[in-house]
Amino acid sequence: MIDYIEILFGSNCIFYKGDCMIRRRRKDKKITQLELASKLGVRDSYISELENHPETCNPTLDIILGLAKYLKITPYNVLDYFTQSRKDNRLK
Repeated sequence: MIDYIEILFGSNCIFYKGDCMIRRRRKDKKITQLELASKLGVRDSYISELENHPETCNPTLDIILGLAKYLKITPYNVLDYFTQSRKDNRLK
């Protein structure tokens, strides 16, 4: 069984199964959860929830656009990440 899949879209990567695209991009940009939360106007615990349990999150369009902006990825890739996380969770 595959535990790790990397899908490339130009310079954007989406990580499924065993890795978190949001966390990886945030760390690559050297941004803390608290800094990202401040930029998005949410609590750092919400950023933690997005990173650790994306399958249970239902981010708003503003959050999706904000994550895309600050993490330098397309809004489509952010939305697709959360959609795929939900699909993967339903298959368990």
